[in-house]
Order: sequence, then structure tokens, then C-alpha cells
Amino acid sequence: MKRVAVVPYSLASVQKMSPWIEDVQRVMIRKLDQYADTAAICNLGDLLHFFAFDVGQASFSWATQC
Repeated sequence: MKRVAVVPYSLASVQKMSPWIEDVQRVMIRKLDQYADTAAICNLGDLLHFFAFDVGQASFSWATQC
């Protein structure tokens, strides 16, 4: 079971997913910039949670070619 879970998160696999992960990073940075520009209060915990979920979605979509 360990091998099944380890392969998608190996360095080689993550490097192949880099373009998708970087897209999610750009969205996160844009969102943080919006908060900074408007001086609005944000829940950073929620934003990081959503970011982690989006990276997982991007990774899963890439791995399954959906």
C-alpha cells in the first residue's frame, strides 16, 4: 500500500506536475494581492486550506489525465 501512495508524490512526479502547481500558485498570489490592495481582512488559514486542496486537484487531474 505504501508504494501506491508514494509514487504520485515522488520528486520526479511532482516535477512533472510543476506547470499545474505553478498555475495554482499564481491564482493564490493574485488572491493575496487583491486582499493587500484593498486592505481587506482575510482568513489565511482558509486560503491555505483552499490552496492545498487546489494543488491536490491539479495533481490528481494531471495524474489521471482528466
